[in-house]
Formats: sequence, C-alpha cells, structure tokens
Amino acid sequence: MGAVFGACDEHKTPPASGEAQREPQAQADAQAQRSRALKTLTDEDATDDARLASIHSARDLQITEATPELRKLLAHENPDIVVAAAAALDGLNAKDADLALMEAAGHLGRAREFEHLRQLLYIIGSVGGPRARTYLETVAEGHELSAIQNTARQILKEM
Repeated sequence: MGAVFGACDEHKTPPASGEAQREPQAQADAQAQRSRALKTLTDEDATDDARLASIHSARDLQITEATPELRKLLAHENPDIVVAAAAALDGLNAKDADLALMEAAGHLGRAREFEHLRQLLYIIGSVGGPRARTYLETVAEGHELSAIQNTARQILKEM
C-alpha cells in the first residue's frame, strides 16, 4: 500500500517554495532589464534599434528614472526615436513634458517630417493641459499643411 500511496504523491503540485524561489528571480530579471535599458539610453554609441528597444522597455517597465534621458532624446536626429521617446514620456506621465514635446514638434516641422509631426501632435493632445491646447489651436489655425491643421483640429475635439 505504501508504494501506491507514494505513486500518488509524485503527481502532486510542487511545494510553494518553488514559487517563492521564482519570484526573487523574476524581480532580479526585471531589475537587470531596467539597468540595461537605462544604460542603453545613456550610451551615445548605441544603435538606433537598441535605443528604440530601450525606450519601449522604459515605458513598459515604468522606469521613471529614464525621464531625463527620454527628454534628451526628443532632440535626436532620428524622428522615430523622437516619437518613441515622446510616447514613453506620455506613458510615464512625465510632469511638465508638454513644453519639451512642443519644442520637438517644432523641430520635426522644420525638418519636414510631417507624418512624425502628426504622431507627436497626438501625444501632445494626450498629455493635455492648457499649454498643449493653445499649441494645438495655433497649429490648427496656422500650419502650412491642411493635413496637419486637420490633425490638430481633430485632437482638439477629442480633448
């Protein structure tokens, strides 16, 4: 009878200590991922793809310590990085990011990166606030392209 009882014990769920061991490992893995993301954001030699991945990690993992580096990336020459950094700042609920986002929008407009500018306008609308509203009203009334004006008007309707 002991053999039959022992055979049944083999199919029991593992003890809770296994789950307890996995939790610290998961926390250590998340901390390592956070550290890698922060390091890549500050690495001037990082590739654009690596930087984009780190920007997404910063947002997904809610790495608020990345906010200063994300703000710096709003001036990056690659418009994909600018928009990704802006979206990450929005996702992190970065305080007073609106002015930096508007400045980045100005750079994108002067660079004639209009599709990226449209994306950034949506992010500015998501951040919201009186300055964002005023900025979007100005764009809606005075931008040279009707598509940009229309985008700003649509965002204002949704605010």
